Amino acid sequence: MHQPASRKTVLQTILDWSQNRPAWQRDALRRIVTSGTLDAAGISEILDLCKKEHGAPDIKFEAMSLEAAHLPANPGNESTITLASLSDVVGVNQLAPKQTLPFEQHGLTIIYGPNGAGKSGYGRVLKRACRARKAGEIMPDAFSLAVGKRATASFTIARDARASAGSPVGRQFDA
Repeated sequence: MHQPASRKTVLQTILDWSQNRPAWQRDALRRIVTSGTLDAAGISEILDLCKKEHGAPDIKFEAMSLEAAHLPANPGNESTITLASLSDVVGVNQLAPKQTLPFEQHGLTIIYGPNGAGKSGYGRVLKRACRARKAGEIMPDAFSLAVGKRATASFTIARDARASAGSPVGRQFDA
């Protein structure tokens, strides 16, 4: 039985197209995909990479090409992948330990609370985990004796609204 080929996302198509592009262009694509925009310093560095590729001496840094790891996750196979919960957050702001933040599978989850309750901390963790273009910095707990350790969290994902079996997916972040 013939199964249709899975459709590529626009970013996967761009990645395939970029394989035969000059190194400075692949570096520019990586920056745009991961950051969303180019600042003046990024534009200057890309210009230097272009000059280097055309023979300019004394340019020391190397281009970093766009790779599949830079692309946002794609569930493929027309399945719906959702985040079921976030738990076991360690080393982020002063978020309470051993808490689970569940997410609605067929609707909207709203996180609210007073100032200092942890809304922004959870938001930064989620943005970093989901590879948001402007994820922001994960802020460590300034009052902890374990300052400098990597921030960690566990995620439970669901495919077609069914939570994954087994243990949650763990993820470490640079705090």
